[in-house]
Amino acid sequence: MTDQNLESNQFEPIEENNPRTRPQPYANDPAYQELLRQYQNGDWSACHDLIEELLSRYPGDPGLFEFQTEVRVKQSLQKSNLVTAKEDRRRFVFKTGAWVIIGGVVLVLVLAGAFVGIGRYQARLNYVRATQQAETLLYSLTTKLSNANDLIRSGRPTGALALLEEIQEIDPEFEGLTEAIGQAEELIRLDELYLQAGQYYAGGMLEDALATYQEIEDAMPSYKDTRLRIREVEQVIEIDRLVSVIHDSYDNFEWQAMVDAKDAIFELNPATNLTEVDEKLFTAYMNLIIEVAEKDDATLEDIDLAQEYYKAALALFPQNKEFADERAELQKLATRLISNNYYIFAMDLLETEGYGPETMAEALRLLNLANNIGAGSPAITLEIERATLFAQGFDKMARSDYEGAITDLELLYRQEPGYGNGIVQYLLFEAYQAQGDVFYTYADYDSARDNYELAETFAWGDYGNTLRLFEVEIRIGYTLRRLGLLEEAAEYYNYALNLVSYQDRVRQFGEISQIEDYEAAREALAIKDEWNAARLFETVLEDYSVIYTVEEAQAKRGQSLFMVAYNSGSTVNALRQVNDLGILTSFRYDQQIQIPLFLEDAE
Repeated sequence: MTDQNLESNQFEPIEENNPRTRPQPYANDPAYQELLRQYQNGDWSACHDLIEELLSRYPGDPGLFEFQTEVRVKQSLQKSNLVTAKEDRRRFVFKTGAWVIIGGVVLVLVLAGAFVGIGRYQARLNYVRATQQAETLLYSLTTKLSNANDLIRSGRPTGALALLEEIQEIDPEFEGLTEAIGQAEELIRLDELYLQAGQYYAGGMLEDALATYQEIEDAMPSYKDTRLRIREVEQVIEIDRLVSVIHDSYDNFEWQAMVDAKDAIFELNPATNLTEVDEKLFTAYMNLIIEVAEKDDATLEDIDLAQEYYKAALALFPQNKEFADERAELQKLATRLISNNYYIFAMDLLETEGYGPETMAEALRLLNLANNIGAGSPAITLEIERATLFAQGFDKMARSDYEGAITDLELLYRQEPGYGNGIVQYLLFEAYQAQGDVFYTYADYDSARDNYELAETFAWGDYGNTLRLFEVEIRIGYTLRRLGLLEEAAEYYNYALNLVSYQDRVRQFGEISQIEDYEAAREALAIKDEWNAARLFETVLEDYSVIYTVEEAQAKRGQSLFMVAYNSGSTVNALRQVNDLGILTSFRYDQQIQIPLFLEDAE
């Protein structure tokens, strides 16, 4: 029942500010009910006592005060009647008719007032009761609707609909009811569709399942895991299509299309079971490897791809005896093709790109691939050993572990002196010279001399590079002087300077003081003044930049100084001095550098 129903009652309008229109707190009080009964009986004394009793419980109530006033009027009238009764009796004979009329009129007025008051109070009481019932009903219906919406949100539309139907029976026009019923019914419909889609999927009716899931998605994008189910069904449909592509391509001898379809399947779902097409895929891999074998211009990428095909083919039947012959044929084919080609590519790489760290790492990778596939070919094994020694030695050079580098590179040099187009010989020169510098720094001049002389042997073998021999000859001279062998030291200094045509270079590009010092050193050596000869030659050697010619170059971050020096014909020591590189063995950032070369070597 709504507030409109309550307003339709024909009650007398009551002003809001009238206290007696408010709900009476004592309406259900037994004393108040007795008061009404005594009022009807006209027992004003009893009414007075009951009102006093009610005022003690409900002090200050305006309704009770009004009632009290009415009762007092009745009591006063009653007393007045008693007083005048005696006089009336005396005048009874004369005025009986008049008093009867007056009494009747008074009684009518009193009763009429009483009935009007009681009627108005009863109307107010009924209004209060109706309002309370309406509020209680409204709260109940609102709670039911809220609970129903909660059930809808939690995916339990059937329970929600039951609550909504209860509300509908009471108030079909209740606010929000129609919308909630629509939502619940829609969810029930979607639940049924979702169940149906699952049944389609389980029964292999993929298109029907996809269409049903899509219908749900269109109606409510957030419904359960519909989006996930759609992707799942689409994936299965696509995999089925790709399997059909494998079958069709096999019939048309389209081997690459078969492999592409298989790769696409595993990209969608790596756990897909393709047992039904394993034999066909094996045949496809075999034919693709044969195609690579028959190519005259096969690239490294082709060989890498053939190797991947080889591994994929073996994985299809890892321990299947029925395919033992096919596996043996595949292995023989792959060994001849892939292993030999990897070996050829590795050797070509070294010959064309040089023996830098990056090139060597790639060559080692190819050689190891060739070895793994070729089941340990002696030639490949030997190349791997040599490449490994070189890579280890180069890495130790980069870390300034010259002793360790010498161990690996000497072993490689003894196996193959010309390995790497002379780079091993050059690296041994740098390693022994650097090791000698370490001993020289710690004043171990005998050890320094031994290492310098070993470096000298590799510099002598490095035909066409005078700069490297020049550097080590000077170092030997310094060491001999520290050992007190002044004449030998002066002879080494003089030999080194003659080696680079110092006299011609200094007269063309040097200072007068440099020319004078050089001539004085030679004169001292000629008259066997070893001490002055050694001292003056060392003065000359404090600045021998006149022997250099300089080329500009761009160095990249991480590039090895050893490779720059080797490829250009310079030395690491010369690069460090001219470019102020300290003890670095590689460049820290991209930079423009100067490469010092001996003029005749550069030509």
